[in-house]
Amino acid sequence: MEEFLRKARVLLRETKRVFADCATKSGGILAANPAKPYYPRGAANYGYVWVRDASFVCVAADVLELGIQEKFFEWCMRAERFPGTTLFCRRYHPDGTALAAGEGLGGEIENQLQPDQAGALLWALWHHFREDPSEARDFRPLIREVADGLCELWKKNRFDMVVFDVWEEQAAFPDLDEFFSYTLAACAGGLRYAGALFPNPRWQKTADQMVSVLRRTPGKRFFRSYGRIPDPEVDASLLGLVFPFEVFSHAHPKIRRTIADIEKELVIGGGLHRYPGDRYDGWVYEGKMLRQKGGGAWPLLNFWLSVCHARAGNKRRALRYARWVLRRVNRHIPEQIFPNRLQVSPSPLAWAHAMFVLAMRELRIV
Repeated sequence: MEEFLRKARVLLRETKRVFADCATKSGGILAANPAKPYYPRGAANYGYVWVRDASFVCVAADVLELGIQEKFFEWCMRAERFPGTTLFCRRYHPDGTALAAGEGLGGEIENQLQPDQAGALLWALWHHFREDPSEARDFRPLIREVADGLCELWKKNRFDMVVFDVWEEQAAFPDLDEFFSYTLAACAGGLRYAGALFPNPRWQKTADQMVSVLRRTPGKRFFRSYGRIPDPEVDASLLGLVFPFEVFSHAHPKIRRTIADIEKELVIGGGLHRYPGDRYDGWVYEGKMLRQKGGGAWPLLNFWLSVCHARAGNKRRALRYARWVLRRVNRHIPEQIFPNRLQVSPSPLAWAHAMFVLAMRELRIV
């Protein structure tokens, strides 16, 4: 335990530097900063702003008592929005302009709507202003715009547009009444967090409808996605139903079974993977040709699972998953950890450092 605490303190100090390196003058928070000499050669370019990643960083910054959050919220007020909505685009340049189709590796899929990012932002805003909601008044237009945008997108039991999952790989279609469980939980949780700052019956009603749809998912655990063509695969993102969006308690029978299946099917040698058969490894060759040799374990998911176990009162299991990562990293936490030394991953990943901070908070280390 002594070595774990020593390593945790080193990583907490380094996390502050990572966040500072990712915080831009414009207020945007990069997923990673490839301009730094420590960024691995051959790793994909993550020098963009994802609202989701940045929102988790803001919550971790609250824990570390840093001051980058409100500049990011101001950045969000200026950022371009997804066409026809008041919601956010897939990713952005630091100045808040969205990437165009064909721009950069994977640019052909820039035209994606990922409403879970809005839910994550509303959670970050609530977390920052929760002790005195009156201090959020300067950001009330942003909160209203984003929450209303989610309500406009939702039509009683489905989204009214094609939406993509948290991993930016699969789409859910309105004509099939499809939804991703994580996305629905993020939106419902985000609307409730927004309502905790500025009560609004429409936001509450929409959140309740979303949770009601989630509750109707059949079976003993939650599915990755559900609709007229369900996808019953287990997915690590289902942890989001418990934390941070809290639409279900960790004691809920389907949550307990979901977490048990996540551990059974996705934990390999102690490291948690995203879903069965994941191929993405964040590896490119000279920024042009994608090389996928199989996905690795994601440290941020280990920390996410650690948070869920800690909140359930199982400190031993929480420590196990956090310790697995700390034994394998030094000063930086990468997106993925591989069983070989050949594959490279974006590192340090701001979202991974954020989840590390949140796990340490649950373990009472910070």
